[in-house]
Amino acid sequence: MIKVIYLNLMNLIIQNADIDNIYEIQSLIYHTIDNNFVKIYSQSVISYLKSYHSIQSISDDISNGYCIIGKINNSIVATGTLINNYIKSLYVNPLFQRKGIGSIIINYLEQYAINNNVKEILIDATIGSENFYVKLGYKIMELKRWKINDSIYMNYYEIKKIITNE
Repeated sequence: MIKVIYLNLMNLIIQNADIDNIYEIQSLIYHTIDNNFVKIYSQSVISYLKSYHSIQSISDDISNGYCIIGKINNSIVATGTLINNYIKSLYVNPLFQRKGIGSIIINYLEQYAINNNVKEILIDATIGSENFYVKLGYKIMELKRWKINDSIYMNYYEIKKIITNE
């Protein structure tokens, strides 16, 4: 699947991720984590988030889920992954945020879920990203804490959306 979207004089190409994209996807994720989370989470949490998106994990996501990328000028600027009814990741290069790209990626993930008879999508949203999802119709269920180790926790929001084909 390759789809070209014209977005503010930029051609955004949405396509399925493949094994050849793994290192560029990881680089995008790490860059976004470093840029967006430094004021929100401790360095220990940032390290944990990066380890969560290891090369093996990204490879598994591509093999076992629906993993897409958004490209502009042949560079990956966004990625999103849906595993069953769980959006495991959504990352947009900070230089391309607030341009509608994240919403486009979410729309593709939701449409894939609908096409596969998924009725509800779950997301563990990092602190600071929850309003983005609320604007897209997601509901915040609860603020949760993930235990990273004996002394470090990561706060996040559990959110969900009921989806239909209407």
